[in-house]
Amino acid sequence: MPHTRRFIGGCVLSVVLIGSACSGAQTSPSTAPEGSSPSPAIASVTPSAPPTSTPKPTPTTNPSPSTAPSPTPLASSAPVAIVTTSDDYVWTIDKALTLKGGPGTWKWTRVLFAAKTVSLRWKATPAGAAGCAFKYRLESASLPKAVGGSAKASTSKAVGGSKNATIKYGDGVVTITSDCASWSLSIVPTGHPGVVIKRTTETTKTAATTAAGLNEALADSQADWDLGTNYNYSVGGTYRIVSLTVTVHVTDELPAWTAPSGTDPALIAAWTTALAGMKRHTQGEAAIAVQSAGRYLASITKRSFTSFKAMDTYLDQLADKTFDWYDAKSDTYNENTMWGETQDAYIP
Repeated sequence: MPHTRRFIGGCVLSVVLIGSACSGAQTSPSTAPEGSSPSPAIASVTPSAPPTSTPKPTPTTNPSPSTAPSPTPLASSAPVAIVTTSDDYVWTIDKALTLKGGPGTWKWTRVLFAAKTVSLRWKATPAGAAGCAFKYRLESASLPKAVGGSAKASTSKAVGGSKNATIKYGDGVVTITSDCASWSLSIVPTGHPGVVIKRTTETTKTAATTAAGLNEALADSQADWDLGTNYNYSVGGTYRIVSLTVTVHVTDELPAWTAPSGTDPALIAAWTTALAGMKRHTQGEAAIAVQSAGRYLASITKRSFTSFKAMDTYLDQLADKTFDWYDAKSDTYNENTMWGETQDAYIP
């Protein structure tokens, strides 16, 4: 008779993984941090070299992005041939990522899909009675072919539509071409089958009174994540995995500061901006962590084993590969964002 037992993350026989990555803006940047929104034409936030200081390892956070920073809108008379590119990282985990723009060709090059399935929903508004055309294209290595759609308005009335896609926790590039006065494209996550996402936030008070001290507190920010497997197995000659759920738990650790009486209002405003930037930076790490959980679950293909040890060893080996993938991607993310500096996580 088959024997079923459930192992919960944290138990001796479960697969428990701990992941971390670098977080925190450098304390002595060579240039002032860029804003989160690129300038017109082609904007790039890829640094020529990593920051001079050594950031403290470990990020990931309460991911809750809802609207991505749009490239600077073009004037309504701008020719469609002009391309506005954003190299900022944007993502969708469990909230919609909304891209917006106007006439022209728009391109987001670093979209992290931390979901298995998404729904693409768009709306375009003409400038006048002549109408307008809207076209989008989503490319990703996780897709067998690009996903695209278009809409055309023949009057001044707005048009829209939707399409579902299985993105499989992959990265993508989104390109939109339109001569409409305005448009929006929402990428709505619709499923994380087998993956459970849990989040917590912890804060540590800082008594700093200067920009340098506050930057040190920001550099100590970190977000840890762990990955646990809960699975049922049966024994009937061989050990077989009957069902499996992966839980990714993200704990965001950020500084908290209460400005002393008499503090320069400019410093208070700069702190508010930098803290929001650090939260955004760690949200990107959370997206990568959720992608890792999805990839781990999808990689489990062998369902029968000669012994319990063989089954557990198999899951451990897949876990090692998952964290190798996470580490490499997290390193690239931190280098490209200068550990949050390009996301405003630094007080100049």
